[in-house]
Amino acid sequence: MLPRSLLVLGVVVAMGTLLGGADAWWWWSDRRRRRRRRVNCGYNNWNRWSGCSRSCSVGTQNRRRYIYRWPCCGGHGCPSTYQWRYCGRSNGGCQQICSGGRCYCRTGYYKSGTYSCYDINECSRYRPCNQRCSNTIGSYRCSCYYGYYLGSNRRTCYPVDCKRPATRTSCPSGSFSDSFGTACKPVIIPGCRTTYRNRCYLRCPSNYRIASYSYGGSFMQYYSRTSFKSVTSVVCQGTARWDFYRSLPSYYCRRLNDPPTDLRLSSTTVNEGTPIGTTVGYLSSTDQQPSTRFVYTLQSVTGSTGYYLFRVTGNRLVTRFVPRLNVQNGLAHNGKL
Repeated sequence: MLPRSLLVLGVVVAMGTLLGGADAWWWWSDRRRRRRRRVNCGYNNWNRWSGCSRSCSVGTQNRRRYIYRWPCCGGHGCPSTYQWRYCGRSNGGCQQICSGGRCYCRTGYYKSGTYSCYDINECSRYRPCNQRCSNTIGSYRCSCYYGYYLGSNRRTCYPVDCKRPATRTSCPSGSFSDSFGTACKPVIIPGCRTTYRNRCYLRCPSNYRIASYSYGGSFMQYYSRTSFKSVTSVVCQGTARWDFYRSLPSYYCRRLNDPPTDLRLSSTTVNEGTPIGTTVGYLSSTDQQPSTRFVYTLQSVTGSTGYYLFRVTGNRLVTRFVPRLNVQNGLAHNGKL
């Protein structure tokens, strides 16, 4: 009896003779395959997804699995070993700022939760303004009361400044003057604060009063054409102007008491032999100031005896001697003064 191996070889040779060389090999391989155990593809589970390729926008991520056994003898083939997908969100899902995968809020906002930002009410939380404060989205705005302005730091209010009142520092050239002095003097303003609501006082020298002049003759010449003002001070307004600011440049100090423009005696003669105390005449004056009460006195003049011969009582000129024509008493020959 022939060995088994020789028998198989003989069968192969016989089949090769009948089917040809290539077909015989296929037949032999298939036979061997059917005789061996099928081996399916062996692979691991998927790895974890990788990190997203972008932290603050839409990116991609992937994962892999590895084959540790290839298929054989008609076993199941191997699946894909690589997968990818989109990941992330626009701006990282942040409401405002995304940096490094974390959310942040702009100035004027506070963060709530992971992604959201809400407006801070700075007016109630920080009280940044010293007068008015208006909260806005993400910020605030300061404003001021009437008469104040907002400083360069945009938070602090300061009172407006009216500067020094615009009065004249001297009277116009050619202003009226006489032997008693000038009728016009500039208004005096003592040191004062010039900001909103502060008051500056207007002053005049003694015997002068604030006034304005209309027209006629030299400036401030005629008392009757002078308009005296009751204003004694000015207040800085919220418009950065003084009250009466339009008329202030026309204000000056006008003399209150001018000298009489005429002095008269009603009679200049006295009869001979009249007793002491006889009224010679009545004195009268013409003056620019209405309702002025006049006081008359005699002045001693060097070389004149009139001061000793007469006296003034009220507005009467009366004698202090008995007139005699043959007596050297300082009178003219006809008895006139």
